[in-house]
Amino acid sequence: MDDRVPFNTSGDGLFDFFPFRPQLSTALAVNRLVEESEEASADANRRCVRTEETSSFLFSISYGVTNNGYPVIGSQDRMMSSGSCLDSIQDGLITACPWDPRINGEFFLQTTLSIPLTHVKDFINDIKALVKIEPKSLCVLEGSNGILMRYVTSSPAFLGKEKKALDFDLTYYRSKDDPLTPRASL
Repeated sequence: MDDRVPFNTSGDGLFDFFPFRPQLSTALAVNRLVEESEEASADANRRCVRTEETSSFLFSISYGVTNNGYPVIGSQDRMMSSGSCLDSIQDGLITACPWDPRINGEFFLQTTLSIPLTHVKDFINDIKALVKIEPKSLCVLEGSNGILMRYVTSSPAFLGKEKKALDFDLTYYRSKDDPLTPRASL
């Protein structure tokens, strides 16, 4: 919840999202190997256990929100930003941003679905029906913070939405060796 408070309200809250912080390159490489192994073995049980542990860890550290009490109060630039990778020290790649192409770190795909508000309930019911068929089918999403939803208003702007919609952002593991992975050439 984003509530505006008077400018002179005290608070020094910060959102430094843990997965967007520099991390040990070796830990990132090990995580990548684990993801590759899970994908190769199609072991949904192992993936679900690992992603649940990841979610529990992120929850335990408030996803990287730091504050001096609740509610979290801070300047807009510190609350709406989400990671210190950009400002990390240069240490010869001992640490790196998870997506740094110089290391064998994270590789993921992000897909966004834009569902008109009039169809959101049906879409959610369809997802629930799929999960009933295969309960572990969406564990791959939990490892990347689940499904993020955001409201998008209609706009006549170029590439604007014709109708009010809810965007569903899905971030998930995708193998670099997968022939369906989008590729570009120059």
